[in-house]
Amino acid sequence: MHFSLPSSRWKGIRSAPKSIDRLKSKWAFMLRNALHTSSSSSVSSPSVSSADPPSLSPLPRRITDQISTEIYELIIDHLSVDKRSLLVCNLVCRSWVPRSQCILLRRMPCRPLHVVNHGRFGTANCAVSLANNGGILCGTKDGIFRSSDGLRLLPLRCVSQIEILPDLNLVLCVAGGTFFTLRLSVLNSGAFRRDDMTRLLENVSCFAVFRSSVVGESHRVCVFKGSSAFGTIYIWDVSGDQLVLTQALGVTRRHFLFLSATHLLTWSKNTTVHGGFDFIDLAAPQTPIRTLLDPHDPSLAFALKKVKPRTVFRVAESNTFLVCYEKFAFYIDGKGRMTRNELVMQWTCSSNGFAIHEPYILAFCNKHIEVWNIEIAQLMQTIEGCFRPLNVSDPSDRILTLSNSCGDVVEFVFN
Repeated sequence: MHFSLPSSRWKGIRSAPKSIDRLKSKWAFMLRNALHTSSSSSVSSPSVSSADPPSLSPLPRRITDQISTEIYELIIDHLSVDKRSLLVCNLVCRSWVPRSQCILLRRMPCRPLHVVNHGRFGTANCAVSLANNGGILCGTKDGIFRSSDGLRLLPLRCVSQIEILPDLNLVLCVAGGTFFTLRLSVLNSGAFRRDDMTRLLENVSCFAVFRSSVVGESHRVCVFKGSSAFGTIYIWDVSGDQLVLTQALGVTRRHFLFLSATHLLTWSKNTTVHGGFDFIDLAAPQTPIRTLLDPHDPSLAFALKKVKPRTVFRVAESNTFLVCYEKFAFYIDGKGRMTRNELVMQWTCSSNGFAIHEPYILAFCNKHIEVWNIEIAQLMQTIEGCFRPLNVSDPSDRILTLSNSCGDVVEFVFN
């Protein structure tokens, strides 16, 4: 984990001790002492020479009172956590370690929090938070488990996706390629019976949910059935705790999400041209498919070449969208034209997944996560480790991921 501090004079402290000699402050005295103590501990010496420099004498109180917040944080920043021995050898510095770590955590936009340990019920394939008690439902190869007590609530095989509509007391899930629905109250009770579950469709790979915030407007569910080359999407309206089929459309893209109740975005994660994103107008009589980006906008020339689309986010309930690709992201308006031209984010590595928590977006790379401020297009934090998102990214929901190194379910908590 890296957290940048605006201090250039500490660069090179690992490999160039001579830079310390040039410092004319009280910290040069302290660092020289710490480096000498660290190096002398690894080299055996039969006796202490009387010619040892006076820097080994105890530090004055007026200096040690300020070590915690100024020295320790700079060294943990530039030498990383595994080099703590540089200052841990000093008893005064060691006593200030907890406070320094607390200060660093408060200055970071977000931090990982391990919420479910690996091995309790196996590796999680998906997860969703419970709004009422703050718990988590985890889908695994052996069923749906509740994180608080480890109880298996639903004995299904290979659960790959879960969504909850708490206001309608409804649970949607895909297990073993079959799309199911059941009541949330029945699932929480633990007294599950096969008659409580409704099978709607087989050979399903994924689904998307549109959560309406307009009074009188129904939630909608889009289910994809088929192979990676061609398939059919089924549009269902949610009425009470039942799903009513309204449309079925043939498509060649297997990734999709709702931009609105009547606009469905589709794309493929493979390399493509013309922006890669298309949307379907579900209210049109013949459901025409149009490209999301305006091909006549000259400022979008870089995105109309060979690109790998990833996802799109609606920003702050407005008519502005953040379009994310494997290597960059930018803003467009409702007509597909680029807006906020100065806010183009270039990821440092290729990103395969994203999660948003305004004003931040998390870009999931192979070996780390980048935390960007989408309002100023600036990289704020880098979190080391390989993580995979477990839930569909919703700005109002918790961000749950799987740590590939230890198998734990990890939540990213924002300050």
